[in-house]
Amino acid sequence: MKISIVTFPKAINYGTALQAAALKRKLEDLGNEVRFLEHKCEEIEKTNRVFDFREAVNPKYTLAHLYNLPVALKRKNNFKAFQQKYMSFSNAAPQSFDAVVAGSDQIWNYRLTADDWFYFLDFEKQNTKKIAYAGSFGLSNIPDDKKQKTKECLLDFDFLSVREQTAKALIENEFGIKSDLVVDPTFLIDKNEWKQFFDGDLYSDGYIYVYNVVYSPTVWEFAYKLAEKTGKKIRTVCYSKIHRPNAECCFTAGPSEWLSHISAADYVVTNSFHGVAFSINFNKQFFFELPPQKLGVGSRIVDITTRYGLADRELTKADMDAVIDYTYTNQRLNEDRLASVEFIKSFLK
Repeated sequence: MKISIVTFPKAINYGTALQAAALKRKLEDLGNEVRFLEHKCEEIEKTNRVFDFREAVNPKYTLAHLYNLPVALKRKNNFKAFQQKYMSFSNAAPQSFDAVVAGSDQIWNYRLTADDWFYFLDFEKQNTKKIAYAGSFGLSNIPDDKKQKTKECLLDFDFLSVREQTAKALIENEFGIKSDLVVDPTFLIDKNEWKQFFDGDLYSDGYIYVYNVVYSPTVWEFAYKLAEKTGKKIRTVCYSKIHRPNAECCFTAGPSEWLSHISAADYVVTNSFHGVAFSINFNKQFFFELPPQKLGVGSRIVDITTRYGLADRELTKADMDAVIDYTYTNQRLNEDRLASVEFIKSFLK
């Protein structure tokens, strides 16, 4: 089957790039020809810019970004190298494929896409199947002015699945539409398969890995206390050469290198959904912070940690000495992984 995927494959974001590569790998493993559908979303493009000239009137912005420009360019090139190695793209019309798969990641988050309905596959499907795999709103509610269009698009999917229980409940309660609950694509690949993606200089000694998608003094305060208690050094990915003290920083890591750094860590401290997801997949001792409530995206982490019996790792109430026994988590995750693969097979028939 010829399949195209609609997501954010070119975003300069570790989780986003890795989930896209994982879904492509799984679909190819099941015998399909897979491409990412080219689509330029202006709002997503903004986040990929190493320098936004429209912000140049702000002296603080200009000085900071010019100072970090060499780092930003190298990191962006590392993301491009990952795309060239693990992704392939098509400018063909969606209807030229047997199926178009929307997902995963926050493709239905209106704030991220500035109301770009392409991610709801709002095209005339003709003989092309419309699939949603692990779609995510990343929001707790749907704005009133978008409800009708959202309902129309969701009803047009031939197979509909979501990534979070909150999303499943949202569309069922709001529209009366049923959906399947499946795992994030990064869980379709187990930790041994992920090792095939490793790249860069691999750390061999254990450490605490800090990964923030939003800067948080609470995360860093916890990490420093954990370092003092365990005697472990701190390593982190940092987007600026002005970085955290007492932490070894990697400024230019691409997705593969970032992945290998999490794999080699003894502890992970994060406020990222995919930071949590990979910690679980690699069976790491980890602690998480929910993102600020104003961002409205914390439900993703709540869902995943609750589902796998790890809600007590929230750092404001976590016991630093408690060690995660992954027996239950791995059993539940394996069951969910198998069920998700069965969902994929169902739309490949």
